[in-house]
Order: sequence, then C-alpha cells, then structure tokens
Amino acid sequence: MRLGRSGGCDDNAITIPAMKRNERWLWGAVAIAAAAALLPTLTPGIIGLFHDDAIYASGARLLAEGGGYHLPNLPDSPFQTKYPPFYPALLALIWRIQPEFPANILFLKALNLGFVAASVMGIGLLARAQNPNVSWTVPLGCQLVLATNPMLVGFSDYTMTDVLFTALAVWIVWLWGSSGSEMSLRGEATVVAVSAVALLTRSVGVALTTAIVLDCLLQRQRARAALHAGMALIVLTAWFLWASMHRANDSPLIAYYQEYERSALSYLMTDPKLAWEIVGGNIRLVADSMFIVMGISWILIWPALLVPLIVGAVQLVRSGWRMPLLFSSCYLALVILHPFAPYRYLLPLAPLCVLATARGATHLWALVRGSNIALRRPASVPAVTVLAVLLFGNGVWLRPHYQADGRVRWWNGRETGYGWDGFEETFDWVRHHTPQEARLGAFYDPMYFLYTGREAVRPWLHRSETYFYPYGATKPFVGRPEQVAKELRALCIDFLVLDPPAGYAEGPAAIELLRAVISLPETNAQLVFTSRDGLHEVYRLGEHPEMPPDD
Repeated sequence: MRLGRSGGCDDNAITIPAMKRNERWLWGAVAIAAAAALLPTLTPGIIGLFHDDAIYASGARLLAEGGGYHLPNLPDSPFQTKYPPFYPALLALIWRIQPEFPANILFLKALNLGFVAASVMGIGLLARAQNPNVSWTVPLGCQLVLATNPMLVGFSDYTMTDVLFTALAVWIVWLWGSSGSEMSLRGEATVVAVSAVALLTRSVGVALTTAIVLDCLLQRQRARAALHAGMALIVLTAWFLWASMHRANDSPLIAYYQEYERSALSYLMTDPKLAWEIVGGNIRLVADSMFIVMGISWILIWPALLVPLIVGAVQLVRSGWRMPLLFSSCYLALVILHPFAPYRYLLPLAPLCVLATARGATHLWALVRGSNIALRRPASVPAVTVLAVLLFGNGVWLRPHYQADGRVRWWNGRETGYGWDGFEETFDWVRHHTPQEARLGAFYDPMYFLYTGREAVRPWLHRSETYFYPYGATKPFVGRPEQVAKELRALCIDFLVLDPPAGYAEGPAAIELLRAVISLPETNAQLVFTSRDGLHEVYRLGEHPEMPPDD
C-alpha cells in the first residue's frame, strides 16, 4: 500500500512493504519478554503510596462488587466524577477474578504489564512503518529502549492510567500513519474505537482526536475530520454531562476528588500573573524533565541527542508522518496549561521521542555519507548506536528497581526513607482500635480505606497552583488551621493520621498545617498511637468515639 506522502529526498519517500512475518514474531517475542522482565519490579502487597493508585483501586473494588462508580474511600461515598471509568472497569474485572485483598494487588498491577507489551509491540511496528529502509535492528532497538524507559517501568508498579494511555497513543499513531488517506472502513472504525477508549481513559485523550482532526484538515478531508470530531464530542459530552449531574462538592476537601484544577487559561482575565507562572513554570519543568523521557543519558549528552530528535521530528513530518508531531504538540499544550507538575504526564511522549531520535540519526548519517564516500556504512548503524547509548543509560537508571532489599521506593527507584512495616503496624492498630464506622483524616486516605475499611479524606485544601509555581520559589498553601478544622468537623472526622509525606511538593506544608490543627483547643486532639519507627501517629479528635477493647 502506498501512503499519501510527500517529501524531498529519497530518504523520505515511504512505501510500506509487506512486513516480514519473522519480524512480527521477533517484535512480539520482545514485547512479551519485556513485560515478563518487569514482573520482579512490581511490589506485591503495597498500593496507595502515589495516592491516585489507591483511588483507582478502591473504585475498582466497588465496581467489582456491583456498587456503581463511586469514591467509596470518602465519607458518604460520592460519585467518581473526576477520572473516566475505562481503567477502573478493567481493574474491576481483575478484582472479580481475584477478590482477596491484599493478595490481589500483584494481579492488579500485572495488568499494566499487558499495556507494556502493547506499547513495546506498537513502537516496533511504528519504527518499521515510518522507515522501512533500515535494518530490523532499528525497530528492535526502539523496543528495547522503550521497554527500559524509567517512567514506563516505574509506573508499571502503580494502578494508574499512564501505561495504558501510552499504549493507546502508540497504536493510534501507528494505525493512522501506516494507512494514511487510504484507510479502509474497518481501519477507520478501529481508530474511532481506540480514540474513544483513550478519551474514557483520560480526558486529555482529546489531544489524540485533535491531532487526527488536524491531520484530516491538512489533507482537506473535511468529512473525515467531522467524523472524528463528532465521535469525540459525543463521548466527552456524555462523560462530562454524567459527571456534572453527579458532582456534589459542598466540602472543599471533597471537591479535590471530583474535579480537576482550573486551567491556566481560566486565570488570564482574573490573575494573568498566575497564568504566566503556570505556563512558564511548566515549560521549564518539561525541559528539566527530559531526562526521564529520554533516559539518564540525556543528562550527560543532551546536545548530541537533541539534534537528532529535532531532525527526526522534521523528517517524520516531511515524509507525511505528521501524527507524532501533531499529537505531541496538542498533548504538550494541554499539559502545560494544567496547574500541576507535568513529570508523569510526559510518559506518552517517550515512544515518539525515541522514534524521532532514531529517524534523525539515520537521516543525519545519510547527509554525511552523501558528502563523503569514505563514510559509507549501513544506514542502521548510527540509529542503533544512538539507541544503544539510550539503552545503557536506562539500564543504569533501572538498577534499583531490581534490588530486593525490602525498602520502599518511588517510581523512579529513589528510596522513600521509610519502610512499609510502619504502615502495616498503623493499619493493624486502626483495624483493632477504631469502630468500623470511624472516619479518618489521612495523607494516604484511599490506602487506609483499602487496608482498614475506614472512610477517609485528605485533611487539607488542595491548591496545586501554589505547589510548583512560581518555578523555584514555591510556597505551598494548604489552608488555614481553623478552616481545615471546621471542614473536618463538618465531615465528622474522628481520627487524624499523620504519615511521612516524603516525595510530595505540599508534604512539609501539609504536616505543618496538621500539627497546627491538632494544637487548636476546639480540635480536642489526643495522641492515641505512635508506630515503633516513630513516623506514624494517630490522634482522636473532638468527642472521642467509643473505642473497642484490645484483642
């Protein structure tokens, strides 16, 4: 099938040949092996350290039990109107098969390994389709680099949408680009279906549909653009309408769980300085985060990697593969406007950056060998060399993920500074020394719901626009003690749990606030538990509830 492409040099004229069967088998085997190799990096029995991962898991639990799409971890179990339902529905299927918690945590996390395999397989297909003239070693190298990407590996251990959305982005880019304007009705329907799934996985999936619509308009295919725009409009309208009808955020503590933060655009008229701080800060954060997109090698030789990355992106566009750049641009625009640090949101761009870098290295070598006959070598050598450098850096980065030393680590392999045993001790105390109907205020509230069955809420106001901006001079604001104490009383919170909040931008401010709340006379707080490691405390608040006797 010949694609509708245009370009200058012969390096850009792409005709997709019949893909060799043995190559497909190779890429499939690599994808499966890559997913299997990540199994030892999953931490069985531990969930909730990222907070969102336990929100998804607790929602999945309720779905599996037939309780609807709610937030069962919160007081009065309001509807889940923030996160679209596709990923929790997948987790619910796993929960129904293995309902025993926490024994099922490894099964819930292993779902991500299927998405890792899909992402790795997809980039192999994509690397071959956009540059069929290179050796099979280039697609293989792209697969290995993506399979060892720090973010892909790190977030595989969290029940969140990052890895799934990355797989969907890779496959849509491949499906769209490899068929071009000659896509069959079946192919078009497949893209529509996958796009709808992306929208129901993350609202920012609208970037994929926007990129498709823009590509259609650039090809002057208005009817096709209308088809995809209409599909996105129907899906998003249905979801947002349902969410708006079921949202009940009378409490500012509950509002955080039911709606996203305001976009920087919403501040343009009321607070343009803040709008610029968000946009400017996120641009700098994205630039500073490129080392987790490209791997640790970026820190050492970023100029040598930036050049082929840019050249490769240009060559993809010149050859007619506009989708990677269109999606990256639309997606980055949404991320930059969102008032939250964009680190984890950059994962879907990692496969496309690897793809562009390999393509750029190949093109640069073609220019060099064209001007000097003595430099002739196979076209795949420079791309494989660059990919080998990226792979080496990833290997260095990932080493801590395979160290079975029992320490609790973040997604990036960095130690948290504390162990899991302190949490387990606190869970056990809560289960045996608080009534079943007791409500908690806790940093890791959905985690406590999963492990103790007690409803809980984060006991501070969420103001993410103060957590990361202005860049380098932040002063996180999490509310005033009197205001937070009032909201805790309104929600009938009985116990306040203080855990180590390392790794969170607002962590120190939150701990300072909670200490102030505890010291208020009207709070009537009483310390009733301290873990052996001294990192976890539980306070009874107000009119102290009846305590069950010790076992």
